Amino acid sequence: MSLVCSLWRDLIAVVTLWKCKSLREGFITKDWNQSVDDWKVFYFLCSLQRNLLWNPCAEEKMRSWRIDSYYRNKWKSQMVNLKAEGYWDELMDNFRPDIVVKDWFAPRAYCGPVVWRPWWSDMIQVAILNMPLAQPLA
Repeated sequence: MSLVCSLWRDLIAVVTLWKCKSLREGFITKDWNQSVDDWKVFYFLCSLQRNLLWNPCAEEKMRSWRIDSYYRNKWKSQMVNLKAEGYWDELMDNFRPDIVVKDWFAPRAYCGPVVWRPWWSDMIQVAILNMPLAQPLA
């Protein structure tokens, strides 16, 4: 191993580097007093926290969404490739970061009366797939 490689390895192993980067990015404050097992992993997990859905509010029409239907029911779905979003295999296998799924609904006064919907139309379904996609969604 060359001198540059060993110096670089030693530099990125220093806990202070990852604490400073976390502070600079706003992931922690100066008065942070919670213990962290691995500051490098903490930094990367914080930097990856964001909405992973493309076009979540359908502002670009239904681009990135697929409409699935069964009988008279229709659902929007979207495939999220965690690897493409920066989550590498070792991170997922060894540190198992939390994946938070939320749904948001805001009725509007101008949309008319609330329509009863069966309980199954409001379900969120999440599947973690560990296989290559044959055909990625647009």
